[in-house]
Amino acid sequence: MLTPQQIRQAAPDGATFDKAVKLATTRKWLDLEGRSGRIWGRCKSSKATYFQVVADLKRQAYRCNCAYAKWPCPHILALLLLHLEQSEAFRQTEEEPDWATRLGAQLLTEAPQATDADLERQQLQRQKTREKRFSWMDAGFGELETWLEDAVGQGLAALAEKPREYWEQIAARMVDAKLPGVARRLRAIPSTIMGPDGWHEVLLGELGELYLLLQGFRQLEELPEGLQSDLLTVAGVNLKKSELEDLPGVQDEWLVVGVTAGAEDNLQFRRTWLQGQAHDQLALLLDFAWGDSSFERDWRLGQWWEAELVFYPSAAPQRALLRSAAEAEAGYVDPLGFPDLPAFAGAYADGLAANPWLLRFPAWLREVVPLQQDGQWLIVDPNRYQLPLQLPETSAWRLLALSGGRPLHLFGEWNGQVFSPLSAAVDGQLFGL
Repeated sequence: MLTPQQIRQAAPDGATFDKAVKLATTRKWLDLEGRSGRIWGRCKSSKATYFQVVADLKRQAYRCNCAYAKWPCPHILALLLLHLEQSEAFRQTEEEPDWATRLGAQLLTEAPQATDADLERQQLQRQKTREKRFSWMDAGFGELETWLEDAVGQGLAALAEKPREYWEQIAARMVDAKLPGVARRLRAIPSTIMGPDGWHEVLLGELGELYLLLQGFRQLEELPEGLQSDLLTVAGVNLKKSELEDLPGVQDEWLVVGVTAGAEDNLQFRRTWLQGQAHDQLALLLDFAWGDSSFERDWRLGQWWEAELVFYPSAAPQRALLRSAAEAEAGYVDPLGFPDLPAFAGAYADGLAANPWLLRFPAWLREVVPLQQDGQWLIVDPNRYQLPLQLPETSAWRLLALSGGRPLHLFGEWNGQVFSPLSAAVDGQLFGL
């Protein structure tokens, strides 16, 4: 039986797998049956019809009668996920329906070879899909503009009194307009309002960034290509991994300098930061795992990898796709980083100038000392400049113990308001926080 991770790896892209996850419920299926290592079922489509799916678990061969452009389709993946999670839902039988026998004679172990006509048809379909989505997004941004003008007209004090439902309503409309990235930012605003003093500045900045986003979308074709990619990513348009295949990679020895993970609904996510030895470039790897399944690869803090990474198009590249990797011998940890906080602030300003919607700015801060002042954790550089920290209380005390009042090198993420440490370098060793 395939593992959840193997099923995830078999998906042609993340969007296809996400569709499969939504279909992996008995409510979507009829005639779930099987015999002798072969299973089949009929999956309800968006219309009144059902797609017929057959899977041979022994041979790892599959077939579906849908016209999905990629293989395996979400119906095949959903059948495999459903059998993995709820095998008892499949009735064992000695009789195979005619449609299953017919499809069973056409099982595939790999994607069928596409003809020139198939490729042309797929390209046309992708173009139509893109145009349709952009039309929805344009309408959604128009609605957002009206909402923003009304919200700002009421005044920030009035917005602070709004219930969470006020923000949820506009967020839901953005989801309908194919703008999930905008929806996530709107849903996060109530937490900002309930934050510390100075929330009004943060709120106004967030509303301003949303307005900048919609204006940028209306002038998308006039923006540099990298910034176009950044804007669409913030809006929620994700680039498929297959679209990166022809881009050049960066070969280097990479050190794992920071790892952080979390979960949203039933989806686990993990952010792993790597630093190249030769290129001195930071790279972000995003990993996702569904349910209780594990991530594809284990990234250990302080581990070295000989790897090739492909960076996603961006005006300020951060996120990368792993093309190949092999463990390398451990080396001495001596991060370069910024010598003081003014140098860090200048680099952050340059990053914002390149990408105004920069969510996280990774950085090594050298020779900083952690301390607590009036209940707030801070770091202080050699010139006594300060930066506020955001980290769990236990991690803060661990950081203080690692420092012992002496300067250390700190790696983390800056979101424009606070610095979130992920690791500290002390005497050539990395310690997680």
